[in-house]
Amino acid sequence: MAWARPGCSRWLDTALNLGAIRTTLDFLLNDWIRVERLGARERFSEHGPETYGAVLDLCARIAADKFEPFNRLVDIEDPSFDGEQVRLPDCTEQA
Repeated sequence: MAWARPGCSRWLDTALNLGAIRTTLDFLLNDWIRVERLGARERFSEHGPETYGAVLDLCARIAADKFEPFNRLVDIEDPSFDGEQVRLPDCTEQA
């Protein structure tokens, strides 16, 4: 998808196919688990659907910024074992 590039408003959604994933997560959290009920507990009273949505958005950004650039490289460059030590692709440490 040539138009999906960093800086493009739809890049994050395209890079991780977040549209479908986010819809599913929102359904699971809000409709199935009913995460808003946590707000009734004192420990979670400051949090609501907006907080959980913001956390999911942050996780998506971290995944896109830190992990997604290395996905292809780790698919190509397999870990190796020399009999004593496992060697991972160099980008693994950066991610």
